[in-house]
Amino acid sequence: MTPVLIDGPTRGDRLALRLAGLGLALIGLALAGVIATAWYPLPPLSRLAIRVVNAPVVNGELHIQVDYCKRYNVPPAEVRWALLDGVSIILPPYVMTLPEGCHVMTVAMPLNRSVAPGVYQLQVTGIYRLWPWRDAVYVERSAPFRIGEVAP
Repeated sequence: MTPVLIDGPTRGDRLALRLAGLGLALIGLALAGVIATAWYPLPPLSRLAIRVVNAPVVNGELHIQVDYCKRYNVPPAEVRWALLDGVSIILPPYVMTLPEGCHVMTVAMPLNRSVAPGVYQLQVTGIYRLWPWRDAVYVERSAPFRIGEVAP
């Protein structure tokens, strides 16, 4: 009987195994990173409340008090303002960059003649882009308030 020589893995086999192991490790790291972004960073705002603080009139100003706490400084990607009375009236864009920390600030927004007198709620929607695949969306509504007629 003739002895049969069994060769070990060839150089190409060893390289293929190392590359496969490296590929699996990179896939594992990428998956762990994507999963970690579900919790990190925390949403930027920990508190948000709005209320109308004046008696607004058509073609006047709406004074909005914003009470918030912001954990870290990140600008909003988009802010939408709307008056609700059964129908949404979208107000002109007004982007607020809120400083970091806990603050109470008042913002004045113009009301044009297309807003009719009546009872409304103000809705603010703020969207913060944390990652390309994750947004933090805040929707806050004020208590109902009345918009009066323009004084003659």
